[in-house]
Amino acid sequence: IHQPMGGTGGGTQQTDMAIAAEHLLKTRHRLEKILAQNAGKTIKQIHKDAERDYWMSAEETLAYGFIDEIMENNELK
Repeated sequence: IHQPMGGTGGGTQQTDMAIAAEHLLKTRHRLEKILAQNAGKTIKQIHKDAERDYWMSAEETLAYGFIDEIMENNELK
């Protein structure tokens, strides 16, 4: 998991960059709420874990609560 990402091109006005930054913050908060509700975690925990890229294996993703099952060779494990 990671924070939402975005960017602005060269020559972008400061006002437009501020609008884009505010949009990213709103998106992050919305995403953290959705992930917390579905993974059974607190928003605070999701926020902390998403501060930097957080790589997980299938087993770690299952334990974290993001998935319900793992498929192997097109069959459920």
